[in-house]
Amino acid sequence: MPSAAAVLRAWGLKDHIAANYKSILVRSLISKFISFATVSLGAALFLPKLGIDSLTTTDYLAIGAIFLPNNLIFAIPMVL
Repeated sequence: MPSAAAVLRAWGLKDHIAANYKSILVRSLISKFISFATVSLGAALFLPKLGIDSLTTTDYLAIGAIFLPNNLIFAIPMVL
């Protein structure tokens, strides 16, 4: 199976993506931050309803980091 870079090169899209890599990475970072904030806030609002009250703010941030989607990891090979 050909790599993603080979497919993009065959379609002539590799140059277009390479020219816009900063935009792709910035959008990925912004979406990663939004996902992190959403998961952390959701954990902070939902876990106390389950009776888990002993967590601190850093615990909620850690939960957000653990369950964060890896959209940036999948965007980087597309740039290369």
